[in-house]
Amino acid sequence: MKNLTLYAVTHKDGFCRLPDRTYIGVGRNRAIPGVTLYDDAGENISSRNPSFCELTVLYWIWKNDTSDAVGLEHYRRYFYHKFRSVFRYRFYTKEELAHLLTKYDIVVPEKSYMKMKKDGVLARTVGEHFALYHHAGDLEITRQVVSERAPAYLDAFDRVMAGKTLSLFNIFAANKSVIDAYAAWLFDILFEVEKRVDISGYDTQQTRLFGFLSERLFNVWLAEQKNLRVKYLPICGTEEKPFRAFAKKVGKTVAFWRR
Repeated sequence: MKNLTLYAVTHKDGFCRLPDRTYIGVGRNRAIPGVTLYDDAGENISSRNPSFCELTVLYWIWKNDTSDAVGLEHYRRYFYHKFRSVFRYRFYTKEELAHLLTKYDIVVPEKSYMKMKKDGVLARTVGEHFALYHHAGDLEITRQVVSERAPAYLDAFDRVMAGKTLSLFNIFAANKSVIDAYAAWLFDILFEVEKRVDISGYDTQQTRLFGFLSERLFNVWLAEQKNLRVKYLPICGTEEKPFRAFAKKVGKTVAFWRR
């Protein structure tokens, strides 16, 4: 079984805590009860947390962790057993995820269908969804950077943006070598995008730009890893009651397969 360190990002007290996770704090609060590890230790980009979100922990893992395998969940979202969580959540344990990594290279959230409306406008593709909820020009700049820094991924970028599903939330469990390769690719692109996009006038939500972009780029990177063994698992948001979450997931699953 893999030596897996399963990190869970937190920025305040009150979220669901699981005993087999290693909690790592982010943001301005450096006195979170029960948390002794923060993303400003070692080599880090902690100061970028307002715009890079949980990616500051991904960067910390890349630069500082030496485990055979690593995982990242955050705030209130965890891998869980969808059909065993009708009345109470049944989360994947660290041991269960480590066992999966003896068969797969990476575990990621099952894909979400992107068909959504805002102000009467319907988004049918990943690219349309980004343009509807964020600044479309930022995605165009990202495409330009991909074409310059990682041209072999440009076709995958266009396929993902024209597609209708995404694996969201920047959540994973994977062999460390896989995450090292992904992080090196991702941050090379994002740091260049950061130089070209002015977010100084953005509101708090849109300032989280690089977290939003990375959700799309993660899928682009995965699309080009032809030999990577990928396992998709459901994710739950623990702010919802288990039965409500169960019903919603079942409904989304049916909608996905009927699309």
